Amino acid sequence: MQGLQEGASEDLLQGQEVRARGGMRLTDGGVVSSKKFIKIKCQDCGNEQIAFSRPATNVQCTVCGATLIKPSGGKGIVQGTVVGEVE
Repeated sequence: MQGLQEGASEDLLQGQEVRARGGMRLTDGGVVSSKKFIKIKCQDCGNEQIAFSRPATNVQCTVCGATLIKPSGGKGIVQGTVVGEVE
């Protein structure tokens, strides 16, 4: 029965890891990140700030306190204007 189980092969190259969903990602140099930070402009005061695109809590403007992003379990609901992405 153990021959039927699938898992990571033992001949993986160093510097690689196997993800639970079956894909491999390089852990050095060529990392492709799904984490995105975005630059948002507040609609109330015009302040621009950088925030995570998938927040767990409300993201508020540091100047006026208005809500810029609301969490939704995935990508947040943006209340301000997205100016661009930051890597």
